[in-house]
Amino acid sequence: MTHGIFDRASRRRLWAALASGALALALSACQNSEIATAPPTAEAAGALKPVRDEALSERLHEITVYSPALEREVTFRLLLPAQYDAAAPEPYPVMYLLHGCCNGSNGHTNFTASLGVEEFTAGMRALFVMPEGGAGGMYSDWYNNGLGGPPRWETHHVRELLPWIERTYRVRRDRGGRGLMGISMGGHGAFAYAAKYPDLFGSAAAISPALDSNTAAGAPVLDAGAAFDGAPPGSAWGPRATEEVRWRGHNPVDLAENLGNTALFIRTGNGYESGAPAPTDIFEWGVHEMALNMHNALLLYDIGHEYTDYGPGGHSQDLFRQSVRTLLPKQVALLERARPEPRRFSYRSIEPAFSVYGWKVAITREVLEFARLGEVSESGFTLSGSGRARVTSAAWYRPGAAHRVTVDGVQSLIVADASGRLTIELDLGPARAIQQYRPGSEDGYLQTRVVTVAP
Repeated sequence: MTHGIFDRASRRRLWAALASGALALALSACQNSEIATAPPTAEAAGALKPVRDEALSERLHEITVYSPALEREVTFRLLLPAQYDAAAPEPYPVMYLLHGCCNGSNGHTNFTASLGVEEFTAGMRALFVMPEGGAGGMYSDWYNNGLGGPPRWETHHVRELLPWIERTYRVRRDRGGRGLMGISMGGHGAFAYAAKYPDLFGSAAAISPALDSNTAAGAPVLDAGAAFDGAPPGSAWGPRATEEVRWRGHNPVDLAENLGNTALFIRTGNGYESGAPAPTDIFEWGVHEMALNMHNALLLYDIGHEYTDYGPGGHSQDLFRQSVRTLLPKQVALLERARPEPRRFSYRSIEPAFSVYGWKVAITREVLEFARLGEVSESGFTLSGSGRARVTSAAWYRPGAAHRVTVDGVQSLIVADASGRLTIELDLGPARAIQQYRPGSEDGYLQTRVVTVAP
């Protein structure tokens, strides 16, 4: 059985690392293994600069761009629909296909080079974007053990590449017209991006995915992935012992509540061969636990999803191919339907300022912690965290009209602005003094404010 992208020499190096205690290298040794929501502006990170476009076939292009977020050139593949029409009356939906780890700078080629995506999507009316994500980039802006700087994979994909695709091609610009699929490390990326940006992506699929860094093997596994990019542990999110909140802030299981309005698919094997008494593929055995944890987290929040545990099977190209061929037609079919922004949702983030579905939250505090904008509807919301916060609503209210806003029983009148937004100032109590999850920091949210809104 082949394990993801590894040749024999790569597997020898990996098992040597395992023997020295770097179990981390195992589980993420992955695969060769005009409408509602506008995407983040390219100006936030600097626009991509096209370098070259090589047509590999009538439909498939290899495009190189200069990325300010990565501070270097990077290549991605673009698969156009047959007879793509730049002046089509109806814009095309887009699927973003995210590769697994450990293949140098060529991970983005796997979907077409090994999984046959070009052949079996010939009749699908959609664009397929296959970005590069680094050998062990984890689809994150790296913390670099406190130094910051490149690589900024999340910024590159969400704030550079996505807007560039939508400026350059005749594609939809609403969440219902964008989908994500990822394998292994890419499964992490697909669910992490869907959870952090639910207003951008209407569906996400994860195949043999690394979805939970809280498992016993998860933390060292995901941390060691940076080694494939020549970087030390702690590069992506910092040392787990002191930066656990950063880990959780990128962890799909911790962000599961954000996915309540997203079409979700998970497929995994269990790492056993049929009838074997013990795991025969440690890679799939490890991600199986992570996938099951994600499944259970979604059940906890009563979030509908399709979870398939197909039992015996490993972290192999054959099974990846089967899963892609099973799920991709379902996702493309979903892209043909509108997915309007919800009028009820909850969302949590470690960022001091975030926006989702047109709502904006800005919190004044000195250290990182989770904040939660919960139970949002036209009738009100809750906000949990610490420090002082400003909440600006989506344009849901009558412009220029006064609304009765009650915060924990205290009422005031707030006038909606010309676009129908309310701005509400909240005191969440003294800001947390010690970063969440560090020794000495209090558990959970420090304060919750209940806000109601009435005409």
